[in-house]
Formats: sequence, structure tokens, C-alpha cells
Amino acid sequence: MAASDGHIYVFYSGKSFDEAGLLFDHSEYLMIFDRDGNPVGYYKPNVPLFAICYGKQDCVLHGIRLGEEAKLIKFEIFLLKKNLIGT
Repeated sequence: MAASDGHIYVFYSGKSFDEAGLLFDHSEYLMIFDRDGNPVGYYKPNVPLFAICYGKQDCVLHGIRLGEEAKLIKFEIFLLKKNLIGT
């Protein structure tokens, strides 16, 4: 989970703990809520992510990509908002 001044960003897998098993912390969707907890939309990154944090100075989300090698991925907030699903 990460938060900016205007939004809260959370991972969502759509699976129960029993379904996910040891991969319970791997998520395919990034859900976005306003600061009142209302859903704004969601984004499906093209790579599975493990963790995110918000960089206030440059208004980006940094995520850790899963795979054979961990890789840091940068998401521009304004691009995320343009590509939201369910808005």
C-alpha cells in the first residue's frame, strides 16, 4: 500500500488466501482510492508487482517487479490516471 496527497494505492489479487497460497503477496491489479476511501479505478500493470511506494518529490509510484530478477519499475502518476479501468 502507498498513499499520495490525493490517493491511496493498494494491491488486489482477486484471490482468497487459500487460492493464492504462498503467492498471497503477488498482485495483478493496482486499486486506486481517493482519500475518503471511494474507489477511483484500477490499473493492471503489464508485469506482476510485489511492493510499491510513493515518491512525493517526483509524483511517481515505484514498484518491485517479480520474476527471475527483481526490478524496480517507475509509474508516472499522471499516466496511471489516464489509463485507469473502471472510471
